[in-house]
Amino acid sequence: MLTGRDEDIDGRVLDAAHERGVQEALCFAARIEEIEVAEREELIAQWKCLSNGGRSSSPGCADAAMILRLKSENEGLRQFRHAVLHSKGWRLLQLARRLMGRAW
Repeated sequence: MLTGRDEDIDGRVLDAAHERGVQEALCFAARIEEIEVAEREELIAQWKCLSNGGRSSSPGCADAAMILRLKSENEGLRQFRHAVLHSKGWRLLQLARRLMGRAW
């Protein structure tokens, strides 16, 4: 039989485990996002190279100015995505989808 003290200890252990799980998930999500950003930058540079027919003065088929521009565009898109996903309107829409079901 659990006493009040045992239940309190179990609650604290569960709370600590939950917090560790949340922190792990946030770290994992951040690593995934970093990988996705790097992959997007590489793909954009490759597409740009292919659209030029592979002609460029540098061996990597992308000059420094273009890479900086693409990185800034990518950062802007990342910030926009973050703003949308964390907006109240988006969360309200997701709540409505959960209440009504996915197919509406």
